[in-house]
Amino acid sequence: MLWRIRGMSADVIKCVKCRGSNVVGYRGTYECMDCGHVFTLSESSKSLSIEEVKAYAGRIYIQKLLHKIKDENLDVIESEFTHAEGIKYPALKDTGLSPQAAESALEDLSRSEILVKEVSGNIATCPVCNSHRLSMHSVCPVCGSFNLKKGQVLEHLTCGYVGFEKDFQRNGQLTCPKCRKSLKALGVDYKRQKNVYRCLDCGSLLPFPDRRYSCENNHIFKEEELILKNIYRYRVNPSSRSLIEQLTMDLRPIIVEGVKLGLHVRSPAIVKGKSGVEHEFLIAFWKGVRYTDSPDIIVEISLSDEPVDEMMVLALYAKIIDVGVKKAILAVTPELNENARKLARIYGIEVVESRDFDKITDDIKKNLQHIIETLKLSGTY
Repeated sequence: MLWRIRGMSADVIKCVKCRGSNVVGYRGTYECMDCGHVFTLSESSKSLSIEEVKAYAGRIYIQKLLHKIKDENLDVIESEFTHAEGIKYPALKDTGLSPQAAESALEDLSRSEILVKEVSGNIATCPVCNSHRLSMHSVCPVCGSFNLKKGQVLEHLTCGYVGFEKDFQRNGQLTCPKCRKSLKALGVDYKRQKNVYRCLDCGSLLPFPDRRYSCENNHIFKEEELILKNIYRYRVNPSSRSLIEQLTMDLRPIIVEGVKLGLHVRSPAIVKGKSGVEHEFLIAFWKGVRYTDSPDIIVEISLSDEPVDEMMVLALYAKIIDVGVKKAILAVTPELNENARKLARIYGIEVVESRDFDKITDDIKKNLQHIIETLKLSGTY
């Protein structure tokens, strides 16, 4: 319920060389139409630029994780595995994130190098459904039977008979069931082997039976087909602390202000435009409760180390037009460049510029109040 930086969809594929999004692909191989570079999907997902990090940061699950790191000054997020629950992260228990959402958020932040991923263990999973709840079964490699018996085996060196030790026990002594001779000394007239298997169907003696595995969904597979999945811990990159401070700007006061003004709010808000495309806004306000209607007011924020250019304003305006937003507030840090400022003025976008996050929050609240007062005076509220 907090904030987003750039309106970027998580499934946009960018060129790994020039970072352009003019990309076409087929069956996992992609070609950039700007620079001609050819790459695979795995290459494109290795790391995120700072701008992409800021775009992802608006996702609710990312915000919850970032706030947890910041509020509790976490240095490392350890994983824990249980057969009942799978992989979980005890430090994130009170965030309300499911294990899957937590893992997704941790992966996104590790790709951005805010977190450093370290292998802490591994588990075996089903190659069909990825279940970690597995059972192992011993199988006769000769006939494929599961009807096996395990025990200590004795070999009578005199006659060559091999069998389980209990078959040699007669009246407290070891006697060969085949030739009826007593076994006197270990290593002289008999040998002992521990943990040997016998197939009760075909009679084969097996030092190592084959293994078969089954999962909770009844998929059966061989040991060589197991999927090995690493378990990770995530360490906070010390150099990313200042970025985390930026990415956890709390805009709840703005949402509360909108509610006080009698508005209905969603954050983030996904609204379908006239084109049929769904657009995501950081915060959207409605006078009524029909969230399928066009929002009356939207708020977007862009954080950058340099003045924000006109492309941000153009992208926002395209969304505004498609969705039919009545009023828009764009907050930027540190500022818009001159061309962007002119465009925002032409498009009627209210602009807030500051390096101070508290001032940004206060100015957005003032803009909300001013918009509502203006709408009331015009008789449209």
